[in-house]
Amino acid sequence: MDPCDVSDLRAWSLDRLLAALLPKRQAAALAGALHSGELGRAGFTGGLALSGVPTVARLRIAAAFELVRRERSRVRPVLTTIRTAADVVALVGDVLLAESVEVFRMLLLDGRHRVMAAPEVSRGTLTESLVHPREALRFAVLAQAGAVVAVHNHPSGEPDPSAQDDEVTRRLAAAGRLFGIPLLDHVVIGARGVFSYRERRPRCLDAPGVSDAWGTVASAARGPGDGASPMPTPLTATSRHDLDPATPSRRRAGPAAPPPALHFVVTCRGVVPLLTRGDVVVRTMTPLRTKEEGVARLGAAGALFPETPVPEALRPLARALVDYFEGEAVDPAQAEVALDYGTTAPFLIKVYDALRAIPRGSVISYGELARAVGSPGAARAVGQAMARNPLPLVVPCHRVLGSSGRLGGFSAPTGIALKRELLVLEGVLSPGISEGARG
Repeated sequence: MDPCDVSDLRAWSLDRLLAALLPKRQAAALAGALHSGELGRAGFTGGLALSGVPTVARLRIAAAFELVRRERSRVRPVLTTIRTAADVVALVGDVLLAESVEVFRMLLLDGRHRVMAAPEVSRGTLTESLVHPREALRFAVLAQAGAVVAVHNHPSGEPDPSAQDDEVTRRLAAAGRLFGIPLLDHVVIGARGVFSYRERRPRCLDAPGVSDAWGTVASAARGPGDGASPMPTPLTATSRHDLDPATPSRRRAGPAAPPPALHFVVTCRGVVPLLTRGDVVVRTMTPLRTKEEGVARLGAAGALFPETPVPEALRPLARALVDYFEGEAVDPAQAEVALDYGTTAPFLIKVYDALRAIPRGSVISYGELARAVGSPGAARAVGQAMARNPLPLVVPCHRVLGSSGRLGGFSAPTGIALKRELLVLEGVLSPGISEGARG
């Protein structure tokens, strides 16, 4: 055997590898310490110092380790398609398992779940990595990703997520919904296993009612040929909703839709924030005191949205909001603008469409609305849909009352007081009229 043959270093023993790097005596001492396990967590790199290896030799070896680390960290995701958590592990598992601290990455996917990039978002300590949704989603917004998958390692070897991991997952999922960039999974990788939030804790990822439509990602312990379920479909043009062309109040936002932008409509009642993608409205709010309050209510992602003037296509809605709060007989719900409800759930779409058909000055009960959308007995589900309404005022959920005429709930910042104020403004209630009596 040629002692200089380096064609298959994987076949070399530990002693031979060390002998090629270090003087004979120091190589033998380090090999003995590693074989005996006396170095504990110090491992090879820590053992270099403990075994008396000269500084120059340690520097040479450390440089070699750094070259290997950098080479392994170069994730090459060209046309790599993510269908299961196992695909995530195959792509970045080796890179993350080589880390001695927690490292958090985001896989940026296109509309076909092919990985466009896998940037490192944060690098933490032995036990935690500090991740902010603003930083995590910045890469996805700039890349115009169709969906994302989060992945990080646990240097301890145990893949079980912490309470902090749960919270980060919920916040990332919520921020992703605002951007229209769904978080498909959060995978935790440890030396002793893999944890997939999509399989084990889907509620941390999805809004109520979404997980059933998306399905479940298969465990990383199974391969694609072992009955693994596909990744859920991201929110793209094929999963959004259309409306009769005669009523251009909603339209489909394609996969190349512009990034979100934030606009503020100043009314006599307060500032009304509008979150849009191009000329499509994806979120509205009830009047707030300041613009800063609107940014804060968008959560961690709020600071990412640039404030821009209201575009020409949305000026009819802006004008309607101003006139509405000045007491004019106009209805923002009838403004000719494009909307995106942010859901593919048929029930929610039917409820929001039915709400927009309720004219100013009219009200409906939760039970009546449930029957109107073909789901009698689903009054409670209608109430839950009201609580998740992303477009208050434009989708007028304040026009839904209890069966006895009571105002019921309202999730706006000032709650039931604002609901009463809006109904007084529309002439349904008179000032001072108590609940249970309609005007």
